[in-house]
Amino acid sequence: MQIRHLTGLFAVAAILCPAFGMSVVLAPSIPSPASLGAIVTWTATVPDAKPGTLWYRFSEHELGQDTDIVKDYGPDSTLDWTASSHEGAYYIQIDVRNTDTGDTATAASFFQFQSRVSGSQPVIT
Repeated sequence: MQIRHLTGLFAVAAILCPAFGMSVVLAPSIPSPASLGAIVTWTATVPDAKPGTLWYRFSEHELGQDTDIVKDYGPDSTLDWTASSHEGAYYIQIDVRNTDTGDTATAASFFQFQSRVSGSQPVIT
């Protein structure tokens, strides 16, 4: 596997998997860092997929924590997601599988959520 491009620590990622025959690009709808609770729409794109049905699985974890599958394999290439309980750095991963050819690919990205509090004043959202 080889990282094709990663622009910054919290950015778009694409991982080329030549042994598996395709690659996937994972992109957020808003730049990182974002305020805690902001909705991020993650979009997976497979630019070199062979004809067939693509199924996508999204997972996430906060750095240092266990990975959770947020959306299991299905035809939807997008995920609306946020970290609502506390700020931090999160790792988002997409796994894509062509159900007709068996080709697979994976991409991942880091995303940072930061507190809405500025100074010592509480914030109500």
